[in-house]
Amino acid sequence: MSKIDHITEQRIKDAAKITDVLSLDLGVQLHRKKDGEYLALCPFHTDRHLGSFVVSERKNIATCFSCGRTWNAIDALIEGKGMDYPIALRYLAARYSI
Repeated sequence: MSKIDHITEQRIKDAAKITDVLSLDLGVQLHRKKDGEYLALCPFHTDRHLGSFVVSERKNIATCFSCGRTWNAIDALIEGKGMDYPIALRYLAARYSI
């Protein structure tokens, strides 16, 4: 496989949506709040409290206040699907036709 250049890598990062990765790839049920954020159960550990996992569409990140971690779309694929960084980039590039 050829290496992804920095410009293409940035285009992929800009296009990738955390909401798509969580809902489509990891099967997370997102509950929309009025302010454009979503609440969910954290898919990365046993979570029983809706609201401890907050997804910000504007910031394009997800944060779990129970385990104290934050993910972007690439991080979520790496942890949730066991992909490595280059494979996650290529996967998202294909999804967003980059």
